[in-house]
Amino acid sequence: MLETATATPKRSLTDLIGMYRDIEEQIINASGEISPEIEIALAENQEAIEAKLDGYAGMIGYLKGQAEYLKKEAEHYTTRARTLLNAVESMRERMVYAMTATGQDKVKTMTHSYSLRITESWQQREDSLTKEEFEKLVNQGLAKIDFKLDVKALKDECGGVPPEYIEVVPKVSINIR
Repeated sequence: MLETATATPKRSLTDLIGMYRDIEEQIINASGEISPEIEIALAENQEAIEAKLDGYAGMIGYLKGQAEYLKKEAEHYTTRARTLLNAVESMRERMVYAMTATGQDKVKTMTHSYSLRITESWQQREDSLTKEEFEKLVNQGLAKIDFKLDVKALKDECGGVPPEYIEVVPKVSINIR
């Protein structure tokens, strides 16, 4: 006797496809003759596959909604994180200002040690390179075609002495230990 698709309601799509292939094999073994039993099995199998497909479609819709919700939440948390990091940077700048305004390079409290440090940031001066100079830097791997210098590579190449087309901008930051 043929096993029908509805005999066990908890069948996976893979199980249903296996049952379909079993029915196909029975048709081949019967020399193409489709008995009433095979017709019933085919109809029940088709109905079960359709129900399973509808179930999958429902789950796909649900999962898409969940993914969309999670993307929105991620954007929300990214914005919140950016806001918090901006607040951190603002507070650090205020701390630097307070120490600079009072003329203190170092401050030690019961919980932290604070010290000011000055670092240099290399930036290309606007319209400071000729086309030939730029091409030379590109050929040396010190600049990129997107019209931005590889400042780190240039700084390493120049040994810390900036060429005339580089503007050194001092930046004051704070160490917190």
